[in-house]
Amino acid sequence: MANIEIPKTHLPGIKSISELSEEQIHLVYDFLRKQTGGIGISKFISSFADELKDERIGAAIYSFGQLLSYADSDIKEISRDLTDSYQELAEDKLSPELSTILNDRLYNILSLSNFLLISNEAYKITENFNSITRTNISSDVRLLFSDNNYQKRNALLLHRLFIRYRFEGKLESETFYMDNSDLIDLKSQIEQSLSNEENIRKNNEGVLSFIEL
Repeated sequence: MANIEIPKTHLPGIKSISELSEEQIHLVYDFLRKQTGGIGISKFISSFADELKDERIGAAIYSFGQLLSYADSDIKEISRDLTDSYQELAEDKLSPELSTILNDRLYNILSLSNFLLISNEAYKITENFNSITRTNISSDVRLLFSDNNYQKRNALLLHRLFIRYRFEGKLESETFYMDNSDLIDLKSQIEQSLSNEENIRKNNEGVLSFIEL
């Protein structure tokens, strides 16, 4: 019996690892070799999906960070437990041949994933945050109807702010309406934040390596 229970959301990603061609799995290894520092979950998954066209595998690999953070973690045991856990939980079991392939590939992936130790520390800090995944601002004109006979129609100009974010592993969205003064205030705050970030990065250049969420 496996000592690890894979979350059901990661079972498709684990299965995909076993089904990749040799060329594809080596692209995964090459991608992991390029990760020299910590990286946030959203940044990692989006980068992985951009290069390798499979977000599920990226999400599954990132989840291994917590397993690697245990002081007594052994990569060989973790890869075997992950393989056994998949076979116990998945409805579509792997053949003995694919099970062996999965175990070997998980071992190789874990061997190349030390950067996830730092990433896991960052994730612990931000796991309860609402992480924005998409934003959009559009303008909207609303006509106001009245019985009065004005030469010009009255209208209201509003700006629609759409925010999609990840909360507790699920995608949620909210919409806010703003007027001109709200836009100006928001612009000012964003510009101030960008200036603060630039100064912080400049003052700590060569000292701190910032993780991109």
